[in-house]
Amino acid sequence: LILSILSIFGFFITIKLIPIVKEFCRRKGLCGRDINKLPSELTKSIPESLGIVVGTVYIVVVIMFQPFFFEMLGEYNAALTSILFMLYLGFGDDVLELRWSIKICLSFLAVLPLLVCYNGPTNIIVPKFFRSTL
Repeated sequence: LILSILSIFGFFITIKLIPIVKEFCRRKGLCGRDINKLPSELTKSIPESLGIVVGTVYIVVVIMFQPFFFEMLGEYNAALTSILFMLYLGFGDDVLELRWSIKICLSFLAVLPLLVCYNGPTNIIVPKFFRSTL
């Protein structure tokens, strides 16, 4: 029940924050054009960095969930760190227009907390048609 209430609270906070950040992005010039629209609709500018609002509210709500998942806190924090890193990578890409090679390298770095905290077995299943070549 508490987790549901926190989730609904996060939803309403997100709904309230999106128009505020949308206007802020427009004033700061963080807008683009939707190239998949008809030519008559291309004049409308769309804020690019609104994912930061949803992501930040998500991170805050998930951090509030932490007391309920105390027995797996290491994995929980590793997942939060990876999600947060990718959130800021997306925002940085919107603002700085990063090259694809940099985005791939930073994506590999974002997975490191998950790799470090994982302590279970790892199995690789080779497809049947490749087994004869091994």
